[in-house]
Amino acid sequence: MKTIKKTSRLTVFKELINTDTLVQFSHESVTYRVPMDDLYDFLAKNTNVLKTSSWIDRGIYNWPRPTKKLLTFLQNYVFVTDDEEEKSDGYWHSMFEKLREYKIEHGHCYIPSDYNQTSYGVQNPLVTWTLKTRSDYIHNKLDSRKVSLLDEIDFLKWTTLKHYFKPENVTDRNRLIDALKNTKTNYK
Repeated sequence: MKTIKKTSRLTVFKELINTDTLVQFSHESVTYRVPMDDLYDFLAKNTNVLKTSSWIDRGIYNWPRPTKKLLTFLQNYVFVTDDEEEKSDGYWHSMFEKLREYKIEHGHCYIPSDYNQTSYGVQNPLVTWTLKTRSDYIHNKLDSRKVSLLDEIDFLKWTTLKHYFKPENVTDRNRLIDALKNTKTNYK
């Protein structure tokens, strides 16, 4: 489990590099949790912070006001509060149940982009949810409980088969789907 170091403003600490520690701070009512090693890598490539006397002498550097470039980097580390997390978890689980039902009906977890699309082009929420969930899985943004649930219905197997999701590979995808339909498996 990662250690969390809470600060009143963004601070990088030399002593916490390579310790699997996150630094948490708020800026303009947005909370961020940034892995110290990721922050250090960003700073080394994009700033002169690591050449300042504060860093060299004390091994610490903090920002009175983060720059636009730094804030852009930090957008990947926005921390969701417990209330927001509970709401998003409820939505996540309801969509997971819809995906489970789709899997039972169709025998696979490939949701085509035109699945249940309305005549005026509005996508089914399940399509966008699966796309986001695949992206979250690939970028390690899902907790282990969600990964386990997705693995139970073979969603992750489909995620690793990127070849079949490309529009130009429709023949290969249909062949794979037909092969899966011919496999008899009981899902609860």
